[in-house]
This record gives sequence, structure tokens and C-alpha cells, in this order.
Amino acid sequence: RTTTETKTDLWILDPDGGTTPVVATRADEGSGRISPDGTWLTFVSNATGRDEVYVLRLGAAAGPMQVSTAGGQAPVWGPAGDALYFRRERKVFRIGFDEGALVGEPEMVFDAPNLLTGPGYAVTRDGTRMVAIQLEDEAIPDEIRVVTGFHDEIRRVVGPGSR
Repeated sequence: RTTTETKTDLWILDPDGGTTPVVATRADEGSGRISPDGTWLTFVSNATGRDEVYVLRLGAAAGPMQVSTAGGQAPVWGPAGDALYFRRERKVFRIGFDEGALVGEPEMVFDAPNLLTGPGYAVTRDGTRMVAIQLEDEAIPDEIRVVTGFHDEIRRVVGPGSR
């Protein structure tokens, strides 16, 4: 949900149609994912000035724990809930998670220069493999085209009075 005061926030949608705010700050939060056991939420926030990954115990009074420290997006839980994966640019990192504590430091799992932005990856149920969407070199644009006067051209082709 987005508001002018708190920007983009994370809410839990109840089966009866109600909503409960989970993370509502002056920063933008998004990419929320609930842990396999339903007790934890991982999400991305730009509270530090750049996107970072956080973990929050649902229903607890304690605030979120920061997972990434040099930028992070697209968090994904490991299938057993004992690890978190996240992207930093085109690299995917893993950090252990045990009973509410981060275990060790984030370690790079793979570096895919052509990894599709966004989640674009998943972990197998046994946690031994990952699948990722990777673009061919030819599919990566080497230029950006800016189109100006687009609406004028549409009106010219379609005719006046068109919407």
C-alpha cells in the first residue's frame, strides 16, 4: 500500500479481507516474502538511502534486522527457512538463518552478468540447486532510445478526437 506520508509499505492481507500494517515507515518497503514456517518476513527497504534486505519476526515487538550491508534486492527464502538469498546487482548471495539469527556473512552463490533483474531465480526444494533467468548477450540492449512526440504521432495516424 502506498501513502503520501509513509510511501510504500507492507501489509498482511487477512482471509476475511482485512489488512494489517506490518512495515510502515517513511522509507519505501517492498518485495515482502514470508518464511516457510510463516513466522518471519523478509523485505527490501531504502531506509538507509539504498535498497537493503531485512528480516522481521511477524507479531513481535522487536524491529527488523538488516541482512545486507552493501545493497540488496529480491530476497528469497531457502526451502527449509534456514537461509536467505538476495541479489546485489547481478550476483546472488546466501546467508544462513537459524532461530531468528543470521548465521555468518553473506556469501556469493553465483555471479551471472546477464541475470534478469527482479527475483528471476529460485532455489530447489532440497536447497542444492538454483534456477535463474539469464539473458543471452545479444538480448542485452547496448543503447536506449528516447521517443519524443509519441502522442502527436498517434493522433496523426489515428486521427483527431481519438483517445
